[in-house]
Amino acid sequence: SMLLRTIGGLVRSGLSNGGRRGVRALSVQTGGDGKEDHGKKDVNPKEVLDEEILKAVDDVANELGGDKEKKKGLRTSLLSRLISHEKETFQSATVDHTSEMFSDPGVLAVLKEAAAPTKPLPNAIHDRKAKRGLVLLRKEVFYQAVQSGYSAEDAQRISMEAVEEAEKRVEEKRDGEIEKRKSGDIEKKVIMEKREEKEQKLFDMAYDLAQKMLYGDDAPEQKLAALASKVLEADPSFPSFFDTKTRLNIFKGDISQLETRRIGFWEEWEERAAKTWNQSIGPENAFEEQILWTKKGAQWPYPINNEYLLGQEEKVPFFEHIFVDRRLASSNLPKEETSLGRGSGSSYSVSKGLIDTDGPIAHFMHLVAVGLSKNPHMTVEKKQRHIDWFISFFNVEKQKLVHKLHEQEQAAAAAS
Repeated sequence: SMLLRTIGGLVRSGLSNGGRRGVRALSVQTGGDGKEDHGKKDVNPKEVLDEEILKAVDDVANELGGDKEKKKGLRTSLLSRLISHEKETFQSATVDHTSEMFSDPGVLAVLKEAAAPTKPLPNAIHDRKAKRGLVLLRKEVFYQAVQSGYSAEDAQRISMEAVEEAEKRVEEKRDGEIEKRKSGDIEKKVIMEKREEKEQKLFDMAYDLAQKMLYGDDAPEQKLAALASKVLEADPSFPSFFDTKTRLNIFKGDISQLETRRIGFWEEWEERAAKTWNQSIGPENAFEEQILWTKKGAQWPYPINNEYLLGQEEKVPFFEHIFVDRRLASSNLPKEETSLGRGSGSSYSVSKGLIDTDGPIAHFMHLVAVGLSKNPHMTVEKKQRHIDWFISFFNVEKQKLVHKLHEQEQAAAAAS
């Protein structure tokens, strides 16, 4: 007990004498704001406590402790208690000064000026609805331009330019930049005078609608409330149109026997209107883009057909391309007589009206027919024109010339 009282006195004297060193060490460990920094190592007792306190702790540990391990454990326990007491004293002393400093209006004003200005977060719902409104506005301007007599390309150009200009004018008005635009008003007036009256009406309509859809003069909360769709609850007291149990019995006879007839005019009207609307902005995703490619013939439809969009060739059977030599029999090829037929002395007489299948002209025309039958890039009509050209080429004079050259070749072969 005497030693504990001695340590208590030394602690009080150490706090009064070595207070600066203890405050500095604890300030480094706690980060200067009284909060512990668990990411750093434990503070050195020599930096917090005075040498006399440490010596007294060693004396107590040597006198009360038994072996070396017990002395070390007792010394560590005493030091941890003294350091924790020093921490509590430091925190209680600094909290009052910190609260006093933050309660000072001058300090608060300085901190407020030094703080970075916070930007308001963008309203995702408002931005999404604004973009959707611009798309609908572009479609409406396109439709009005088509109804006014413009072509699809001109209507698309007018819709894009009108919506972009309207959006820019609304944003400039919202940001308070009207005064900055006064210098450019003269140039814009000249541009507006060059436009036609119908086109200028479309631009003005786009600006008015964009001003109502995007910003207007209301607050953001009121604009969001106006843009939000109201949910209407159904009144259960009214009869349902889809109720099949109760009938009014207006129509006589069996309703199931009646036929449903459609007027094709209204379906075509709706398809034409939908096509006109979709031309203003083009495909919106990859599926619509592939549908557009398929309609233009740039992409094969499923299932894949190699004969897709062949035109008139779709009606031609495949054997007309392969068996082209059938046309040689009905053609006006020259009839020749030869003694070089197949077998022993077999020949084909002109009087029989048969085609010489072993002569040079017949052999050449057979090769032409085989080549045309293997050509996948020519139509049947073009193949027939090739055959007709060769038939007209081998006239009587060419026939005599080929026959003479053929006999000379045979004589030279026999002499050798």
